Amino acid sequence: MMRLRGRGKDKGRGRGRKRGRGRGAVLPSIRSNRKQKSKFIGPLTYQDTIMSAPWEKVEGNNIVHTFSGPQPGPEQPISSDANAINLFLRFFTIEAFDLVVEETNRFALQCRSQHISAHTRPWHNITREELMAFIGMILYMGIARLPNMELYWSSKHELIRQHVAEVMPLDRFQQILRYLHLNDSEHQVGANQPG
Repeated sequence: MMRLRGRGKDKGRGRGRKRGRGRGAVLPSIRSNRKQKSKFIGPLTYQDTIMSAPWEKVEGNNIVHTFSGPQPGPEQPISSDANAINLFLRFFTIEAFDLVVEETNRFALQCRSQHISAHTRPWHNITREELMAFIGMILYMGIARLPNMELYWSSKHELIRQHVAEVMPLDRFQQILRYLHLNDSEHQVGANQPG
């Protein structure tokens, strides 16, 4: 037997306007091991399921694992006069920048040789310094958000982001964004192949 919430002719029709039309959840009673009766508890939420779950004390040996490896965290102390670039270079090394520069230039040449007519702007190989500026711009755009990427180069007074427009022209930024690559596509394993 189920008990339904509500009065009169609205019995069992939900909770009113704009709040869902369903009847809610029917859960078995948790109180006894006797014949379980279903009880209507209204619309079921995550909090309701957590609060209605049976809790019991677990007796036994609690196993505590000790950490025996090297201490987590940075191995080299960070000096108090370290700047943001030095901290960033601890995670994204010069070797990583060089790899991205090499693969981006390779990918640009591969794409441009396959589809010559689609690429009207000339490509100049990207340098490490240009890639660093590009990543700095991406990080800045993540902090100072605008609805559209082109607005960072807008000439409207209220949208001017001089430090973005002075670092790199929009055309070059879009070119690097288009060809940014981290691996050699010619040695890439196919989607349905192992490896």
